[in-house]
Amino acid sequence: MPVFVYQVLNDDGSEAEIVEIEQRAGAPQLGKHPLSGKTLRRIFQAVNIAGQHNERQMRQQLADEANLARHGFARYEKDLHTGHYHKTAGNTHAPQTLPAHHQSTKTT
Repeated sequence: MPVFVYQVLNDDGSEAEIVEIEQRAGAPQLGKHPLSGKTLRRIFQAVNIAGQHNERQMRQQLADEANLARHGFARYEKDLHTGHYHKTAGNTHAPQTLPAHHQSTKTT
C-alpha cells in the first residue's frame, strides 16, 4: 500500500510536523489527522520506484568503454576551441571526429 506524506497544520495555520500515512492508492485525500484531528495538507513528492536499474549503475555503464563498444555505441566529447566532437570511447568503426554541427542541404 502506498505511503502518502502530509503536513500537519496548527489551529493558527502554521505548519507543524510532517507525517506519513499509509493509504490505498485510490483513497481520497485526508483532511484531518486520524489520531489528533488536526488539519492536514498533502505534500506531493517524486515517485521512487525501486528496481534493478538506478542512476549510479547507468553512469558506470556509460563510462565503461568496453560496454559502449560491445553495444555499438561511441562516446564523444566536444572540443571547446574548435567546436568539433572527438571520439573518446566505444565503437571502433565510428568516425574519430565529428563536425561542430551538421547542416543538411535540402533541394526543391
